[in-house]
Amino acid sequence: MVGKVRSWKWSIFLVVILAALTLAAGQSYGQSQAITATLSGTILDPTGQSISGAKITLVSPERGISRSYVTTENGLYSFTLLPPATYRLQVEAAGFKHYRQDGIELVPGQTAEQNVGLLVGAVSENIEVTSQAPLLNAENANISSDVSARQVVELPLNLRNVIGLAALNSSVSHAAEDQIVGSPASAASADQDVSFLNFGGTFFNTAAYLLDGTYDTRLDWGGVIYVPSVDAVQ
Repeated sequence: MVGKVRSWKWSIFLVVILAALTLAAGQSYGQSQAITATLSGTILDPTGQSISGAKITLVSPERGISRSYVTTENGLYSFTLLPPATYRLQVEAAGFKHYRQDGIELVPGQTAEQNVGLLVGAVSENIEVTSQAPLLNAENANISSDVSARQVVELPLNLRNVIGLAALNSSVSHAAEDQIVGSPASAASADQDVSFLNFGGTFFNTAAYLLDGTYDTRLDWGGVIYVPSVDAVQ
């Protein structure tokens, strides 16, 4: 009887472990979507027909990233889980001129769409786009922006709190909504108060903070747990 009881306890323990691993896997996927970007689109010929079998190469020299993709029967391509960076897009297809576009900037959480039209000609002939074409986002209504290392170092910061730089985005505000740490009318006067942010008109306590891909959000009032120093942020 003792042996059966122990076996039952071990079964419960294993079930708990599996459940924990399942939740962790789901959380990791959510985090990866929040800190990476996606670029997709369609390759078309001059008549607007899709081109299958075209080779797409996405390169970021500064990050040492190079990814390739071959378009499907519908001329579609998709790059997911891209680290934020500036990329160069190259397209090669038999019977068409080589296409190259520089300066594609992708920021965390961005889902961008970039369609490319190829011209008939020899592969040795090039089409170069030096300025970034507008990237479409048909997947969601996310608003994202990137704060440069220079802005982190040079802009004045209350309490040297880098969370305050989020207010550089016009969709972000410091409305504390009567949930202030400390006495009334003391918003943004304490280190934690700077994280009383709402995004795009959402309510307080609907934001999540991540630090190097790990959640840095308090569960009780939704603010940030740990604020790294300005000198430690890139």
